[in-house]
Amino acid sequence: MSAATILAILSMIIQTTPEAIALFQQVKALVDADREPTPEEWAAITQQMAVAHAELQGTDGSYD
Repeated sequence: MSAATILAILSMIIQTTPEAIALFQQVKALVDADREPTPEEWAAITQQMAVAHAELQGTDGSYD
């Protein structure tokens, strides 16, 4: 893996950090409240995770 590839990966992580923090806080609030998410909350969490994952992976799923 080249330095340019590593830089591209780090750039994507930095760009998605606010979304990751917001998702973490949302899930942590559920845990702190000692409750399971509603079906609607699960759907939103799953969607947010899928978007973040896709952004980190890039359009073709690779970094090279």
